[in-house]
Amino acid sequence: MGEEFRHHIELHTERLIAEGLAPGEALRRARLAFGNVESHKEAARAALGLRPFDELRFSWIDVKLGLRMLRKYPGLSLVALFALAVGIPAGMAPMHLAQAMDAPLPEDPGNRIRAIRYWDRATSGVRETTAYELDRWREELRSFEKLAAVRGEVYNLAVPASAGAGLANEAALPLLGAELSA
Repeated sequence: MGEEFRHHIELHTERLIAEGLAPGEALRRARLAFGNVESHKEAARAALGLRPFDELRFSWIDVKLGLRMLRKYPGLSLVALFALAVGIPAGMAPMHLAQAMDAPLPEDPGNRIRAIRYWDRATSGVRETTAYELDRWREELRSFEKLAAVRGEVYNLAVPASAGAGLANEAALPLLGAELSA
């Protein structure tokens, strides 16, 4: 590749000399016009997809030394190989476990119910949504097929216990796949 680049620089230099420039000045201008040779080499390697091979930094001396150590000290080499074979996965296991714990649970794509709430920073609590806001959400939120409003209430009864109830608008039951029966 270096020879090819030198050839192109020489051709450009010859053209500039033919135009009347001095050989030294022609070579300088040809190099300036061509640009950085190393960056052209990197671009060519990247285009060929040889980047992984270029990033492997070992020599045949490393391979020869490894084979010589295996022949001279086979027990030590096997212990080192075993330590690497066990140590690398043992070191990676906690990270894989953490990723598995952090991954979202699989869900049925046809059964996706989400809750949207306003969070009030001043009170550090959930603020109630108004009917106007629900109507705006229906108009503007394109990632939801249907929207319904649900609110939980606690009622005091005549007995000492209280009862929890839920209030929902007309869209809640069809959203849940249920029908209102009379």
